[in-house]
Parts: sequence; structure tokens; C-alpha cells
Amino acid sequence: MRSVCGLVLALIALAASPAKASVSVIVKPATASLPANGAQQFSAKVFGSADQTVRWEVNGVPGGAPSIGIISDSGLYTAPPDAPATLRVTVEAEPAAAPASPGSASVSVAAGTTTVTSYYISPTGNDKTGLGTAAKPWATFGKALTTVPAGGAQILVEGDANHPYHELVTINRSRSGSPTTGFFSIEAAPGAHPVIDGAGLPILNQEDGLVTIVNASWVRVRGLELRNYVSANINQPIGVYVEGYGDHIEILNDTIDNSGRSRTT
Repeated sequence: MRSVCGLVLALIALAASPAKASVSVIVKPATASLPANGAQQFSAKVFGSADQTVRWEVNGVPGGAPSIGIISDSGLYTAPPDAPATLRVTVEAEPAAAPASPGSASVSVAAGTTTVTSYYISPTGNDKTGLGTAAKPWATFGKALTTVPAGGAQILVEGDANHPYHELVTINRSRSGSPTTGFFSIEAAPGAHPVIDGAGLPILNQEDGLVTIVNASWVRVRGLELRNYVSANINQPIGVYVEGYGDHIEILNDTIDNSGRSRTT
């Protein structure tokens, strides 16, 4: 009899306690269709919690990324300027009260209309007679970086592990791309696996990169292998070094091997 009474009391207490409200989020607008580099302001309403704080993401990336669009803390989404084809992304508002219960919106972005000129370098190229074309490439990054016009441009890098480049690569502000011109990019040519080998190269300012980006924006470095940039003293060699002020910088699908300060034990 005592156990029955206890069960009844427990059921009464359970019925009397209010159910915990589930947290949900509604993002408005629920859909958007944007041109390249277009913008859309989103808003989020959190239900089931007094905390209205949300974190904005694009395709699961907090704040987004240049290739899929970026979103501010206030929910302003800006589409990429150079999507190669129509791009569909998901904008999410992740509530602080229940991060596993985000609200979302679907965004369609038109393909970019910027025209990017391609230039080529190759270990078998020639800086004196080359034209920077696939048929007559230059031989060095240095030649390309001092010849290619500023703004949207693409340096396609030929080569493989048996034919590496031996030079420091610096991309400064004058090389910057922009929302209207697109990215300034250094990328592996289709089918190539270019390597920059840092063995024996100097470390100029105690900290230096095989690839250094200085005060530049709208820069993309993709598909390179950076290797053997080492130092045995206080100098700090770095694979890719970004310094100063810049935005919209993408480091994609690069490999960094055997770089940094060496230690003996």
C-alpha cells in the first residue's frame, strides 16, 4: 500500500511540473536568390528561450567563407563574386540556448560574371622569352608577380615533385583582387602537383613564409606543396604567412611538409 501511494504521489508531482519548452529558430526570409556579390539581410527569432543570441553560419562554417559567401554577426550575407556556376548554400542561425537546434534559410547565388585572365609558369618555362601562356610559360613566380596586372588574375603553376621551384613568393597589397575583379590566385594548373622547395632559402625577417601575403585582400592560394623550409636558429620559417591587414584570403588544398624550426635531441 505504501509503494502504491508513493507511485501516485510521484505521478502527481510529474503532472504538476511544467514541461520544458523546446528551443527552435525561424530564419527570415526562408529563401533568397542573389546575383554574384549580392547581399541579403537575414533575421532570426528564437522560440522557447529568452536568449535571442544566435551564431550565423554558411554551410556549417561560422561566418562563412569567400567561396560560399560570408555572413556578419548581424546576419548580413554577402554572396561570392566568382562562383563558377549557380551556387546553393544554407544559411543557419545557431541559438546559444540550444546549438543543436538551428534555423535555416536556402540561398541561390548566380554564377560570377568577373573575367579572370590566366597566366602560366612552369619549371621548363623561360622568363626572358616566355609570354605567360600555356604554350610559352614563364619560369618563376617572381616574373609572374611583377608582370601580371593587379586585380583579378590567375597564375596557374605547372610542375611536380621532381621539378620543384626554389624561391620565396610574396603577394603584397598591389596584387589584391576585389569584389568586382575577383580573386588574385596562385593555383596548381589542372593535373599538376607543383612544389616550392625551401631548402637553403633565407629567412629574411626572423619570421618568413615560403608564401607570404602582406596587406593583401581577395587572395587565393590553392593546390601547392610547400616543403623543406627549416631553420636551426631563432628564425621561424613558415609555410604560408599572412601578415598585416587583409580580408577574403583563401588557403585551399595546400600541403606543408618539413617546415619550421628544427630541433636536435
